Formats: sequence, structure tokens, C-alpha cells
Amino acid sequence: MFSQKSILTLLDEGFEEIESVVPVRLWRYAGQSVSLVSCSNSLTVCGSSGITLLAEACLKDAEVSSDVLFLPGGDSCKRMRKNPLVIQKIRAYAEQGKFIATICGASLLLQEAGLLEGRRYTAYRGKYFPGADYSKPVILDGPILTGRDLGAAFVFAMRLLQAIEFPLEAMEKNIKKLGLEEFWQQMKEEG
Repeated sequence: MFSQKSILTLLDEGFEEIESVVPVRLWRYAGQSVSLVSCSNSLTVCGSSGITLLAEACLKDAEVSSDVLFLPGGDSCKRMRKNPLVIQKIRAYAEQGKFIATICGASLLLQEAGLLEGRRYTAYRGKYFPGADYSKPVILDGPILTGRDLGAAFVFAMRLLQAIEFPLEAMEKNIKKLGLEEFWQQMKEEG
């Protein structure tokens, strides 16, 4: 039997839906406790493509903690990097040595928190990340997991499960049910 971990997902207006929903759904399939927390004043958070998610709490109102902090990318990251509560939360997780998982543009938040210096990471291709390694879709460096872009969402989610020592074999049945065998095989080959 595996131990369940708690994963806190921070969302703000303009989040990238694929980078958010794919990992959250796979982690929930794996029996992890995933909570959605809004960085705005509303529990409803609209993504970059107009899809709205309902959060369980607002960051400003809740004392939220978990084993893992997950930050999806999207236009929301530009606003979130100016939110002192978000940056404080990221730094608190780093100080405690907890896992922090970011994908695509959410590495801006790690950068704002001062956590990228001297670290291997990947991120959205662009001028913001001169030190990023774009050769791999996902990079785990200590307790920091980074994903390159929305195309890496599945592998990113599975890598986090590996990092928290979830037995991936327990996912095989769900992988087949979801029709994701090709991605599963690719991920296993990439190690």
C-alpha cells in the first residue's frame, strides 16, 4: 500500500487548462489528495481558454499546507509573481524542503522566489529563462520539478508521482482505461 500525499494547486485568472487539469486528474486517479486554491478573491477561476474551475478556498482566506505545491503555467503567472502571498508560499515550501512542481511559464514564480539560481530546470521557451534546459520535457532537481510546456503535462504528472514514491505500476490499469499506453511507454523509456 502507498501513502497518500497532499498536493496544493494554486490557480489564478488565465491559468493554462491542460497544464492544470491533466496533472490534477492523473494525481487524483493515483489516489492523491489534490486541492485547488484560488489566488484571486473568487472561488471561480477562469483559464486562458475560457474554462472555469471551482477552487475549494482562496489563498488569502485559508491557511493551506500540503506535501507538494503545484503551480501550472499560463498568463496567470505574470500576475501571480506580483502576489506576495504566492511568493511567500513558494519560499515557505522551499525552506521546508517540500516538493514544488511548476510547468511552462510557472517557472517565473520560482525565479521570482529566487529558487532557480544554480538549479537545472526547464520552462516555457522564451527570453525569461536564459538558463533553462529545453532538451528534456521534465527535469527534477532536488525537490523542484519543472515541466517545459503543455505537451509535457502527462509526463510531468507521472514524474511527480515517481518523486513522491508512488508505485507507478498501480497506475497501469487506469493508463489503459484512459487510452494513454503510448505516453506511458514513452515515459518509461525516457526513465
